[in-house]
Amino acid sequence: MKSQSSMNPPARYIRMGKAPAYLGMCRAVFNKTVRPFLTELPIGKQGIAFDREQLDEWATWFRQSHEAQQIDKRSSAGNDIPRSERRHSLGASKLWGKKQSQAFYSGKASGTSINRSETLDAFAKALERATGKKPKPI
Repeated sequence: MKSQSSMNPPARYIRMGKAPAYLGMCRAVFNKTVRPFLTELPIGKQGIAFDREQLDEWATWFRQSHEAQQIDKRSSAGNDIPRSERRHSLGASKLWGKKQSQAFYSGKASGTSINRSETLDAFAKALERATGKKPKPI
């Protein structure tokens, strides 16, 4: 049994609010690229509609005028290897190389250093000068 909507033919006139979606675009693009080529049909005091057949004609013209710019989705020779590093079974780690963390580039473990740094001594001296007593003005 067919539903009620599948029995009815598509609407001949499409209101302004639904016309951009009918062509699969946003309202701003519709107003800029499509609307100037269409006849606007008034509906009531404020409503505007477009002829569905005119929308279809515009879509056909647009497709034909852009056929030379179509994107080739066929894979190129040698360009069909996976791009994800997670596919280790295909040797992706050899293709992409090993990633190193920026935080631990040397590979050493974290912990407390047993060597005192010269910068630490300099910091301690600067802290002592900043927090120490200042000489009184004469």
